[in-house]
Amino acid sequence: MSTVSEAIATQIIAQNGHYCDDPRVMQVITYDNAYGGKSWAILYERHVAQNSYAPSHYIRNPKIIWRAQ
Repeated sequence: MSTVSEAIATQIIAQNGHYCDDPRVMQVITYDNAYGGKSWAILYERHVAQNSYAPSHYIRNPKIIWRAQ
């Protein structure tokens, strides 16, 4: 799982979860961070089951904006 820029998140979505030679991304999530900004995160298969981006002090209003099918 990683926090990425909006541009990279958009590119991953456009490429159906693929980016360079990385494993396929399974979800792209946006959330409001603890500092009042918006962040984008990508989750690989092993992180989806762990619910890595559950709401917390640092992750507010997480929303899945893309999911691999």
